[in-house]
Amino acid sequence: MIRPVFTLMLLAPALLAQGTTRYARSFGGRPDRTTFIQGTGTYLHGADDGVIGEGCLRLSPSEESKYYGATVYSLGASKPTTLRLLVVNEASTPVKWQLRIEDERGYKKTGGAAYRDRVLPPGRSTIDIDIRGLWDRARSRKLDLSTGIRRLRFSRRKDGREGAACRLDAIGFVGEDCKLARSRLAKALELEKTNERARGVRDNLALLPEADRCVAAVRLLVRPDLDERTRRSSREALATLSDAASIKAIVRTLKKTKDDRRVEMLWALAMMPSREARQIAIARIKAAKTSPKDRTALLQGLGRRGADDVATLVSSCPPNQAWAQRAALVLALRQCATESSVDALIDILKDPGSGRVGYDAADALTRLTGKDLGSSATAWADWWRVNRGKVTLRDSGARLTSGYATYYGIPVPQGRHAFVLDTSGSMRDPVQGGAAEEHIRRSPHLEKDEIKSRLDLAKAELINAIDRMPKGSFISVIPYENAAEPLVTTKGLERATPALRKKITKRVRVLTAGGRTNIHDGMWRAYHPRKRPDHKDVVEGPDTIFLLTDGNPSIGLIISRWELRDALLRYNLGRMVRIHTINVGAKDNVWLKSIAQHTGGEFLDLTSNPPKKKEDGR
Repeated sequence: MIRPVFTLMLLAPALLAQGTTRYARSFGGRPDRTTFIQGTGTYLHGADDGVIGEGCLRLSPSEESKYYGATVYSLGASKPTTLRLLVVNEASTPVKWQLRIEDERGYKKTGGAAYRDRVLPPGRSTIDIDIRGLWDRARSRKLDLSTGIRRLRFSRRKDGREGAACRLDAIGFVGEDCKLARSRLAKALELEKTNERARGVRDNLALLPEADRCVAAVRLLVRPDLDERTRRSSREALATLSDAASIKAIVRTLKKTKDDRRVEMLWALAMMPSREARQIAIARIKAAKTSPKDRTALLQGLGRRGADDVATLVSSCPPNQAWAQRAALVLALRQCATESSVDALIDILKDPGSGRVGYDAADALTRLTGKDLGSSATAWADWWRVNRGKVTLRDSGARLTSGYATYYGIPVPQGRHAFVLDTSGSMRDPVQGGAAEEHIRRSPHLEKDEIKSRLDLAKAELINAIDRMPKGSFISVIPYENAAEPLVTTKGLERATPALRKKITKRVRVLTAGGRTNIHDGMWRAYHPRKRPDHKDVVEGPDTIFLLTDGNPSIGLIISRWELRDALLRYNLGRMVRIHTINVGAKDNVWLKSIAQHTGGEFLDLTSNPPKKKEDGR
């Protein structure tokens, strides 16, 4: 619970004007999971495509559908008076579009929506609809839109006219009750349960005007005792700002901030749907005095935003500098998915600077093109010279399959690898049935091993990975139960020489299971080889972590699964560590899957399902 005194300070009014517009959704040139497109939807990134954000959504007809448009879900509000849409009619003549508005009750009931038609003149338009006292189509009840719109559809029936496309820039509300939003935020901060508090902070920060949201989110982030879930909500609230005054306030705050909060704010700055914020982020990336960690955080934000001009930043991340910033650039290029990004990826592949970056660049090219040409820059350049302009660049789902060492089937290319291994008491449980037993049957390298328990399987897989790991790799093995301690050295990762491989293998073979499950300590030691945060962690720490567990955390600094997930994601800002997660327990672990998805890793669910005992001899 946040102290009441701080709550009052946090909610000191920064903006009281009731007539201001708060944009609940801007289409900043990237797909949104809460938006469903009918017909053809194209996200545009050009400088003149958006007014509020960094781009917009272009809606046009398709051959398959009679209608075209966009449906947007969950537009939260605080007693608004007016719904506002910023649009651009590309047709040379006026065109009629329809809005369908649903509240929570209408969303669940057929015919429970309100409809409004608007004729849009050519060019830019602002659509304003008074949503106080809207009736449903049958005029049987008034819609309750005091907390927002559950579903909004903006569409029209295609009529054969060419050029009848429309660009949707932003959706917002006018005349909201700011005091009510502040009051709800104050109550959310006083909630005892972490999940409820984080959810309440996230939802109510979004309802504040931008100036208030900026003040509240920054003041929350500087709290030293803020839980990880609420911290993430505050960080992501900053990333939604686009107002020039808010951006300047963040830049001023950055001058006074030097710890991890600085990295969070830089990430949020690069994520903002604003051309001004984007220009500031790019300028900082190009600046020679920017630290590798800061530059990596900025690139992570641009990558998640889907920035389309990151190909110009290759020279700012040379191969002789920290691998993390170059890996962040590769990810941003992959998410951008343009022809210039392919050019840049091939250029990076010529001199990646590290095994991790080389693997990522080749994998990105494979994903974008659907072609697996390995890590040869020459092969990719020759192929691209012939096929440029002939391939639709998108994430095809294809993955790089060239031969590498593996750990539970997950590739282990040349790089800096930390294996965080669960040795708690439950790892003594037998491997019987389920995906774990199937994995043993289809793994030739396990044929000679006597595998009875979960730990037996983990040790066999680890020994195989260590033996086949490419030359030039670095390694650390960190077993954990009540606490974590590196298996061989406290110096962090060391080069995997034949002597070190032999030494680690010998110690892995004699590991035993016992104690509880302190996952946080194991991951902390992996992220911080010197036991505490250090500026050298970015260079000397791992580029990949393999986290294996058979259960949920039961001891340690953080034992909440989702709070631990959010803590790891925060540690990863400015780091770009890929985390592969392997569940060898008796139940699925969705939080482990989420960690892998957010860090670009793979999740493997190797559950053991012992056969049920038969009763009465049957």
